[in-house]
Amino acid sequence: MQAVIRESTRFYVTQSDYDGLVSNSNADLVIECTPKKGNHPKGTYTIPNKIARQFIESKQGTYNWDKNENFRQDAVPVGLEEYFKS
Repeated sequence: MQAVIRESTRFYVTQSDYDGLVSNSNADLVIECTPKKGNHPKGTYTIPNKIARQFIESKQGTYNWDKNENFRQDAVPVGLEEYFKS
């Protein structure tokens, strides 16, 4: 399996993740979450390329994305629950 891989303490995606998905349409987005505190459960997201790109595109153009080129959430994002395994 080809993948764009990110390790984080919560759900976290960046512009570089998006760029990696765009440049390799066969790669899935894999986010390994190992929280130290907070509400996000420990586990792994395996999100198909098209779904991951659509999710990130929905965050682009928002204040945080424009300022920091990232999106983070201390919970499993709505719509991505089926891609998370604890």
